[in-house]
Amino acid sequence: MKYIYLGKKLFLIALFLIFSFAIILGLDLINKQGKRKELHEEKKRLKNKLLNDDSLPRKNLVEQITSQKSKTIFVPEWQINHLKTTQNETERNHLNEYQRVIYFGSEKNFAVFYELIQSQQNFKGEVWFALKITQVSDEKEQFLITKKTVDIVKNYNLQGVALDLEINSLPTDDIVRRINNFVQYFQEKIKSENLKIAVILYGDTFYRSRPFDVKFLAEHSDEVMIMAYDFHKSYGQPGPNFPFEGKGNFGYDFKTMIDDFLKFVKPGKLTVIFGMYGYDWQVDEKKRPIKQAKALTTKQIKEKFLTAASWQESSKNELFSFDTNFVCFFENCLIKRDEASKEIEINYVISSKQADDQGIYNLYYHIVWFEDEESVKIKTNFLKEKGIGSIAYWAWGYF
Repeated sequence: MKYIYLGKKLFLIALFLIFSFAIILGLDLINKQGKRKELHEEKKRLKNKLLNDDSLPRKNLVEQITSQKSKTIFVPEWQINHLKTTQNETERNHLNEYQRVIYFGSEKNFAVFYELIQSQQNFKGEVWFALKITQVSDEKEQFLITKKTVDIVKNYNLQGVALDLEINSLPTDDIVRRINNFVQYFQEKIKSENLKIAVILYGDTFYRSRPFDVKFLAEHSDEVMIMAYDFHKSYGQPGPNFPFEGKGNFGYDFKTMIDDFLKFVKPGKLTVIFGMYGYDWQVDEKKRPIKQAKALTTKQIKEKFLTAASWQESSKNELFSFDTNFVCFFENCLIKRDEASKEIEINYVISSKQADDQGIYNLYYHIVWFEDEESVKIKTNFLKEKGIGSIAYWAWGYF
């Protein structure tokens, strides 16, 4: 009886302790939940204050940050004559909208370009020179290239150089090492003149295993610029310039690309370049390319396929509306905005002007994909979410 009594007593004590612990734990959870709710209400109150308090600036904090976005425009030398001769004042002063202008081309036309820049009214941005590198040469050649580039930048009092690394090679250790050595040497010479340097890399660097050590290149430059275009090549299958989403269908996409670069480069050091153009592929009945596609600027595509009225009307629609019915100049033509890539796809058919030997007029099938202002907006909004506030456009006169 004594042991039974003692067992009951111990059981009651244990039950009491468990009950007490449960109460304490419950009170603690209630307290934490109350604090979380209080914190949530405080955040909500501060947000409403930012939005509604007349004593504060009209833009909230997020808008203030994203409004500080930097915009760059590339001006290729084949556009200089048009820039020089155009009578359209809006077009001539378009460069004033950008914080930086980068010349892309040979030295012989740079003087004309620089003179045009100096004649621009109200232009206060930076002027840079782009140097395209397609192969890594020996040390003597590297010295000559670097010296010539530094001389150009110094003579015209420019602010920086964009080193365009368009090197198509297998990613061997030797090639990667040689590229790193050249960039490091180039950077040292540029920085010794108190100038800025950016490296330009392919958007498909990771997807196609390009020979670039992105981490090293980021550490030896002020900026990494990504060519977020030409994912589908003129000599390949038809597809978007650089699809926003749709990795499963296209093999890779814009979102994945940005995440890949952010593993090695800080957001504040990244600039994304949008290619304002597209390709026109001639294809067979199964949409397989028959020959190399023809490049068309966004402006040319609009003029060739879309009526001005329909384009103006479509630009007023909601950003994520993909059921817009564009009006095409061609009789047999279908235009739509692809939901995954966010870019515009055009399918059209034209007939030969003359009959063949059998008196048959052949039909030619075409597919066009291109980047436009709406798809750029969607991609830019994603960049803001990732903390990337610097964008660029290839190129002036293309849109």
